[in-house]
Amino acid sequence: MKQISRLMMLGGLTLSAQAFSQEWSFTPEIYSRGGVTYKSDFSKEQGPGNQHEAFNLGPYNTEGLIDYPLTEVTLHAGYGDNFKFHYGFDVAGNRRFLEKNETKSSLNERVVYGEFKVGNGWSVWYGNRPFRSPPEFLSRSFYFDERNILGGGVRVEGLGPLNVDLAYGSKVNDYAAGADTVQENQNILINKIEYPLQNGAIKTNLEWHKTDKNVSDGDGELSSTGYLIGAAYQRWGDQVLGGGLYNQLVVQTSKGYIGSGAMSSAFQPGDDQKYDDAKQPSKLLVGWNGDWKASGYGVYWLALYQDHRGEAPDYSDSEMSWRFIDGMIRPVYALTPNVTVGAELDRRSVLKEGRGLRDGVINGTNGWATNSGATRWGGIISYNLENKMFDYPTIGIYAGEIIKDKTTTFFTSESPRRSTHFVRFYYEVKIN
Repeated sequence: MKQISRLMMLGGLTLSAQAFSQEWSFTPEIYSRGGVTYKSDFSKEQGPGNQHEAFNLGPYNTEGLIDYPLTEVTLHAGYGDNFKFHYGFDVAGNRRFLEKNETKSSLNERVVYGEFKVGNGWSVWYGNRPFRSPPEFLSRSFYFDERNILGGGVRVEGLGPLNVDLAYGSKVNDYAAGADTVQENQNILINKIEYPLQNGAIKTNLEWHKTDKNVSDGDGELSSTGYLIGAAYQRWGDQVLGGGLYNQLVVQTSKGYIGSGAMSSAFQPGDDQKYDDAKQPSKLLVGWNGDWKASGYGVYWLALYQDHRGEAPDYSDSEMSWRFIDGMIRPVYALTPNVTVGAELDRRSVLKEGRGLRDGVINGTNGWATNSGATRWGGIISYNLENKMFDYPTIGIYAGEIIKDKTTTFFTSESPRRSTHFVRFYYEVKIN
């Protein structure tokens, strides 16, 4: 598929060079974040598991500060106003876009697609691209989140009061599941609508997913369909107590087996298991996040409710809903134009957790207990390299404590307990 997308892009480059008479422009972009997390004695967890998992909590399913290292390089090339070409790759260490059959290498291709302006407000794209909304700063929350698709789409700006995106693409994944080989093909139809406001926007997201899976065990082709629908209200620019206020409210629901992204369900079939339409999972997500920033001061917050319903295909005797609320608040203060200090309080409260998730994770490093949860608190000091108090590039230290409501195993080499301390050294850089 990647070879096909490269040929498509080369053809697009040739056609565009013939069609337009303006000059090329090139804009490189680099985004990188990472760091290292230590226990309170400055030792690292040894073993096969990810040593960051013990510190993950709540608002961050994939955390900005507690996370795998991530480095993305993207080249944006433009030929006048009528053609844009994007090519990007990940540097070794990032697994965000890898499928089950792929392994980490020095460079992993991530993005290769072209955009053509075909009329006033109309443009088309084709190739291999991530189709997602930008993340919110700090929380890094991709509420309308889907991994890369190979396909094409059209965007119309100014269709009356609306901006509309329509895209169709697929993802193909071949992998081994025990003694079986599996070929999985996901076809995805995406529709996004944006209604701009004077100081904000209303956005909707509708997706249809069809997954075909062929397992070599003789059961033939297994098929499943799913959908998700969501809406977001964003507002910025309001002045409150001398500072600028930003708010976002998101509601999104899904039904069926959504293979990846923010709305994927906790109840997925195993690699070589059949889909069971009688046990199709569903998910509801309601989120509110925002920030208030003044000269030298700021507060970030996030509240997130998720309700996962259904049963995993290999369970037949237990209702397996999982319901929880996440919360985060972080006040910050600038000591100097470069140095910012802050405190953070995170909380995950598990309202309901069925048998299947307990069986799967309660004895693991990042396990929860029934009707329980965890709290994380810590202090942060960061140094910004460009006198931007609330933005990149920055380096920092985050030290704190995780306190679970019930005793659990934080590290495989230690006895179970309720709390543990950590120290995180991190950086985050964005160029262009």
